[in-house]
Amino acid sequence: MIVLLAGGLLVLAIGVYFVRKGALQKFTADISVPSGSAGKVVLGLGIVGYVAKGIVLGVVAVLIVVAAITLDPSQSTGLDGALRSLVALPFGGLILSALGAGLIAYGLYCFVRAWRARL
Repeated sequence: MIVLLAGGLLVLAIGVYFVRKGALQKFTADISVPSGSAGKVVLGLGIVGYVAKGIVLGVVAVLIVVAAITLDPSQSTGLDGALRSLVALPFGGLILSALGAGLIAYGLYCFVRAWRARL
């Protein structure tokens, strides 16, 4: 139980790190941001992508912590179960769609980062 709880809190800390990195635009240290409108698109993709990834990791962390507290390992289902649990919420489809768009933005940002990474 203690190990699972610690793991859940670690995943939550990583999720908070990603949200913070996106919101404060700390990811710009890893990439050479182009100027003009292309730079604005890259910044937008990075912000939305990092925040969405952090939120999804936070949802996964909550499920892990709930599984640790209730001593029910079936509650810890991973990313797919975390996303499925969002659908059960009011406006869950809308939330899931927004997070999906955010994860797509993160994927596009990763392509740009591979192309324009600071080495």
